[in-house]
Amino acid sequence: MNKLFNSRMKYLFLIPIALLIGFLLFFQNAMAEDKRRVLDEKMMEKDLALSIIAESVNLYVDDDDDWGIYDYPRDINRMIHKIDTAAFTFAAQYDSALSLLSQKSGDAFNPMQYPAFKEAVLNNEKGSMELTGGKENPSGKILLHYLWVPEDSSLENRSLLVAGIEEESVQNFHDWLVIDVIVLTVVTFLINMAFVVLLCYLGNISFERKGAKWRASP
Repeated sequence: MNKLFNSRMKYLFLIPIALLIGFLLFFQNAMAEDKRRVLDEKMMEKDLALSIIAESVNLYVDDDDDWGIYDYPRDINRMIHKIDTAAFTFAAQYDSALSLLSQKSGDAFNPMQYPAFKEAVLNNEKGSMELTGGKENPSGKILLHYLWVPEDSSLENRSLLVAGIEEESVQNFHDWLVIDVIVLTVVTFLINMAFVVLLCYLGNISFERKGAKWRASP
């Protein structure tokens, strides 16, 4: 015991603490990666929804050649509204001048306030971008996907469809897991420190005792 506390072997007590820190960092990275994966899957759903709307419009326009005659934006708005009503979700339709066509229920978030987004949609047929903002958390992040319909760029007054999902949509899913990891880490750390203190106390007693350290029972 004396050798254990008065040599380099005493640093072995730091190994459990280092392991705890390593486990905490591992879980932190794992949860961040899982959150990103879930968010990407949610974004794929919004992307798919826009693609289905766009493909339907393209099929009807190709068959009937009636873009600008039939009121497609009205029908698109009905579908866009269904997407937009979901929690932590943004969806909207804009005209060729980037003016809002779909109805919004008092959302503070407007992607057209971001010059980089406006430049992107004006110079690309479709794409994705991450911005700061959203319906639920204006200071959070939102992933947006956009595309122009119909796909025939020679047509006039085409519509821009935008849909996105906020990072906040995954936050509640991870709250309980984060709390559990923190509680388990703190409890394990305290128990480990209690054992270290106990061993130090016993080691000090062993060091101060004179004569035989252990006595046989009478």
